[in-house]
Order: sequence, then C-alpha cells, then structure tokens
Amino acid sequence: MMKYKTLSQDANSDENVAASENISHDRESKAMERTATRRLMWAILVNIFLTLLLLVSLGFHIYRPAISRDSGFKAQYGRNYDYMTLDHQFDHLWMDPAVETGGMIVMSKDEQGKPTEYGAIAMFHQLHCMQALRKALQDGYAGRLMVKDWKMDGHWPHCMDYLRQTILCSANGQIERETELNGTVFIDGALDWRQCGDRAPLYELYANKSKS
Repeated sequence: MMKYKTLSQDANSDENVAASENISHDRESKAMERTATRRLMWAILVNIFLTLLLLVSLGFHIYRPAISRDSGFKAQYGRNYDYMTLDHQFDHLWMDPAVETGGMIVMSKDEQGKPTEYGAIAMFHQLHCMQALRKALQDGYAGRLMVKDWKMDGHWPHCMDYLRQTILCSANGQIERETELNGTVFIDGALDWRQCGDRAPLYELYANKSKS
C-alpha cells in the first residue's frame, strides 16, 4: 500500500532544505572572508618585511666604511714587461720609498714627539716582499750564494709565506678567461676586468705618517 506525504510535510521539507542551503551559503561566505583576511594580512606582512629590508639596505649603504672596494675602479691588469724581468736596469721600478720601507708608519708618539709604536700598510708590505723575492732571484741568477730557508735568512722566506697567506686571505674567486698571445692559448689574467681598490689614500697615509 502506497504512503503519501501530507502537504504540511512537503512544506516543512522544503523549508528545511532552504535553511540548510542558507547555512551552507553562510559557511562558504565566512570561509571566503577568512581566506581574504589571511591573504590581506599576508600581503601586509610581506610589505612590512620588504620595507624593513629596504631600510636595512639603505642603512648599510649610508654607513658603509669610508674606504671600500666601491671607492675603487674597474681595470685590466694588462702585461707590463718591465716588471717581468730580473734585469738591473729596471731595479728603479722597485725603489719606491713606500715599498722599500714596507709601508712603515708611526702609529703613536710620546710627549716628546718620539715614536712609540710603528705599523705597516699592508699593500706596501706586500710589494716590499715582492721586491725581496726579486732580489733573491737576481742573486740566484748571478750565481751568488742563495739561502734555502728561514733558518739561514729571515727575510725572503718570510715573504714567500706572507704572500701565500695574503692570497689565501683574499680568496679571490674571479674566473679568469682564456686568452691568446702569439698563437698560444693560455690563462694569465691580463685582460679580465677587475674591481680594484683606490691606492691613493694609502700613499697619502704613508706620506703623512711615515717614520721618515
């Protein structure tokens, strides 16, 4: 025997469906609102982070040290053959007073104006060591007695290690490209562009504070 729903039952059922749809719609609306709110908050946080990052970057730019690589210049080493020889006619190129003294400067003085502490400007110290190694090579080429290690001579052996340490400390990671000279392909770093430091302030410092 078939059963029939009364009219009131059908009406109640329709009302329940409508109420359920309204509840579902409200939930979807609230979920969308929460998602939009989260996205807005995330956008605000990202903007705040980027603003802080920009301010920090500007701070480093404004307060960076006065003497830096940024104050230098772009250059290529090139090939200077006057420095690629042991010939004594080019000795004068290595006789810069700042180089010969190893960049020695007066750091402090007593009440009578007498130096109490000395220092050395690293660039001139390094060139001084190059000068010492060149002199040792000249002696060896001329057949004069040449010491073999630091036990016999404390100067150029120190320089050999000092320059080694300087190169390692610098840790220059620039990739030097192949070049060709007289039909021979090799790598000598002569034509690669470099960011060089400004040496003028170092010469000025030496002139103002050298012990001489």
